[in-house]
Amino acid sequence: MLKQRRQANEIVTRDFLQAEAAADHAATQAAQCMVTMLQARQNANLPFGTGLEAFRLVSEGASALVKARQSFVEAHRILAEVRHEIGITGYGDISECPPTEDPKSMDEPLRLVAAA
Repeated sequence: MLKQRRQANEIVTRDFLQAEAAADHAATQAAQCMVTMLQARQNANLPFGTGLEAFRLVSEGASALVKARQSFVEAHRILAEVRHEIGITGYGDISECPPTEDPKSMDEPLRLVAAA
């Protein structure tokens, strides 16, 4: 029975870490897209309002991707607890999980910064 639990743990860990990395990559790409959009508008000497609705939508998408990434951070912690609950100890990822504070409760608000 422990053998099946370890196999299940390996499969879930592999796919979870791949999904977690994909969420990171997607959030990074969305942020880069926003920077590119702003720079392209500026380099083309277009007024700020040009493409503003598209930028707003990409910004909302990027925000959703960051929230999705936060969900993976929270799931990471819970999966470590599940591993312990099913009797798998001293196995796999033993690093500390990142803190999962509610971003709304942080002292400093998050800010979007685009390099010019």
